[in-house]
Amino acid sequence: MSLACPIDNKDNTIQKVSAVVAGGTSTGSFSGLTSGVVDVDGKTGNLGGFSTLTGGTKSNLASFLASPRMPHQPSNMNLLIIFIAFWASIFLIGLGGAGVFITTLGLKNSFMGSTALLTLTGIAIAIGSGISLFFVLRFIIRADKNSQKEIWEDYLLEKTRWEKSTQKWNRLYYCHKHGIVFDPEIGDYCEPSELQKYIDKSVTD
Repeated sequence: MSLACPIDNKDNTIQKVSAVVAGGTSTGSFSGLTSGVVDVDGKTGNLGGFSTLTGGTKSNLASFLASPRMPHQPSNMNLLIIFIAFWASIFLIGLGGAGVFITTLGLKNSFMGSTALLTLTGIAIAIGSGISLFFVLRFIIRADKNSQKEIWEDYLLEKTRWEKSTQKWNRLYYCHKHGIVFDPEIGDYCEPSELQKYIDKSVTD
């Protein structure tokens, strides 16, 4: 492995890509008195106060040479499924409670005439809501597991690709004289603006 520019085989103008990015990125903050002029409906006035400002800057070269972006880790359950599961459960639990209440009300009387019908209705509602609650939750959990499985499989593939890309990025150098990014282990190079394509190609090859 030669730590030299592949064009002229010299090492006096090369620098690690990570160092170039770090040197081209700066952050800072400002705290102090600020003032300004406010114009409302043709009337002007002075405005003042104490402000704290924070921010950062990055050079164009540092932006081109930035490290591969890490994929976001997916959540275990999206908010929509949680919302549906919560309200479906509340509704069915309430319906089941109503069935139990109706059953109790019927049992306090006798199993004759309309009270028998009331009791059977309550039992049917309680059992029906319980079975419905079971299947609704079962469906939601299964649907979530299937969708989450696909999401996590995609995430793991992206993460593996990101890890390989980061390994590649960590060994790259930049030649300030010729304006190229090169891999000293292989000897190939690219323009800074083509870095992402260069890394993607090396990872997929």
